[in-house]
Amino acid sequence: MVKHNTLISSLIAVIGYLCLTIGLIGCSDTRTHEKSATSEASIPVEWTTELNMANLLLEKSAVASQRDLSRLLSERWYASIDIDTGKTEEGNSINNCNDLFSIWKSDLHAQRESENNAFLEIKVMCLATRLLAEAKPAQRSRIPASPLDAALPDHAPKAFAMITSQTEWQDIQRDPNVAHWGDVYPITRIDKESEFRTAFYSDGGVQTLAILGHGDINGDSWDDILVAIKDTVEGGDYFNLRLFVLSMTAQGQWEVVAEY
Repeated sequence: MVKHNTLISSLIAVIGYLCLTIGLIGCSDTRTHEKSATSEASIPVEWTTELNMANLLLEKSAVASQRDLSRLLSERWYASIDIDTGKTEEGNSINNCNDLFSIWKSDLHAQRESENNAFLEIKVMCLATRLLAEAKPAQRSRIPASPLDAALPDHAPKAFAMITSQTEWQDIQRDPNVAHWGDVYPITRIDKESEFRTAFYSDGGVQTLAILGHGDINGDSWDDILVAIKDTVEGGDYFNLRLFVLSMTAQGQWEVVAEY
């Protein structure tokens, strides 16, 4: 009997050791789906093919490191854009991201209305490139493996919703029954266009979400993701492009770290 008890104790000790060292499924608590980096390595900063800053440049450039991302900020765009700064009638002609940041205002727009959509894409890509270039490797993550799934509208913040008027947005902000994106307008169709891009359809509206990259962007050691949202209307010419930095709470809810 003594030998039998000793054998059982030894087995328990071995199983406990395995759970601690290799995190066997069923042994560790995975309720919050947290991933932790080991002491030897961290979760690296990464970007996806949806970060197309290199394709917006006069000369295409390979991107293999964060240093390369930083370099893109000073390289010339495929065309100069005259920006309406409100200071001169001629506008301010700029041709790279660093020039843009030197005159940055949240409501900057192109001098010529026909260039606004192109400028909006460049502006978002410049911001995303700088955020990823400056991001740190994360130590922990709650980001799911497939963030753009069918359940996203039920968990994403209501800030994701496509709102075309300030009055409508104020009403939604005051409504206690509206907590998530899917509460604003029901999503009627979902098209997965690529590994990192999915289109969500509502009544007449199309919102295309693209994951641009991830890393510790706000310095709290947790992994954040960068998501660009393109808002369009079926059969119309409405266009908007927004950038979100997102993290996930222990309760499995998406949290807005920053919005641009």
